[in-house]
Amino acid sequence: MKLTRSWIVIIAAALCLVSAVAAWRVLGVRQPAPAVSYTLLDGGKSSIEAQRGKVLLVNFWATSCVSCVAEMPKIAGTHQKFKARGYDTVAVAMDYDRP
Repeated sequence: MKLTRSWIVIIAAALCLVSAVAAWRVLGVRQPAPAVSYTLLDGGKSSIEAQRGKVLLVNFWATSCVSCVAEMPKIAGTHQKFKARGYDTVAVAMDYDRP
């Protein structure tokens, strides 16, 4: 059986629709972030619970990672730009990186 171009388009559209529905079912279910606490640079403690209601970027990085260090000014700039609108950033360093 030879597939015509119109049938290929119909099949492709159907596959896209099925994929979209599957993604919605997985991503559409909102779960709260797990309870995680962490130590701040000044030695204080905080938790994800303190960030509830904000858009939060959690970035894992290390000073030994060249691309991580290169992206940090952009992450800090984005934080400064949007922090007044409820955006926050948590940069999680590797435990071998000193504060």
